[in-house]
Amino acid sequence: MGFMICVTFAIAFGVILYRISIKAALHMSTYPVARSNIRATVKTTAAIINLIVIIILDEIYASIARWLTTLEVPKTDKSFEERLIFKTFILKFVNAFTPIVYLAFFRGRLVGRPGNYLYVVGSYRMEECAHAGCLMELCIQLCITMLGKQLIQNNLFEIGIPKLKKLVRKRKSELTSKQEEELNKTLKCYEKDHFLGPFVGISPEYMEMSEYHFWKGFFNMPQPK
Repeated sequence: MGFMICVTFAIAFGVILYRISIKAALHMSTYPVARSNIRATVKTTAAIINLIVIIILDEIYASIARWLTTLEVPKTDKSFEERLIFKTFILKFVNAFTPIVYLAFFRGRLVGRPGNYLYVVGSYRMEECAHAGCLMELCIQLCITMLGKQLIQNNLFEIGIPKLKKLVRKRKSELTSKQEEELNKTLKCYEKDHFLGPFVGISPEYMEMSEYHFWKGFFNMPQPK
């Protein structure tokens, strides 16, 4: 688990290097369109990259957490679920909130001071916040992450992929739709259940509910006056 958390930190640092390098490249560009709105371009593209990384690592970490829990050989189903939930929660929490914690608490505080600035990758200075602070970039990251995970991960993976698998099974089947309906009428309930997809447990549903309530509570927090 420690190795996977380090991988998450390394990828977050890679996104930071992307923001620094692409901002410098846009500033040196000779095209007026590229230099017209550099901050918005860098913020949006970096947030989208973070979203893609979070979605991919979520699926990878879920499989790794299940594999590690299986290697431990728990004695009961309850022990298996508890260990699986603990590993999945830790890995997904670090994966989802590392970019957000960096933007909220660390960005702009690691730049050094005049005469002794912090440089990364040669002569590139560590990124700073805008004059108004990092709140706008934090809001962009939060909105893209929340909406992207709800639309892509929760809808595509939970609705689109099962429907696609069902369509593939129908294509492979030699029966017509009418013959399938007649066959379903003759099958008993446990025989129909045999053709359903594998049950992966209820922990993913609880993770989704807890994530939804977290985002809801975060956006409903009272603003400081």
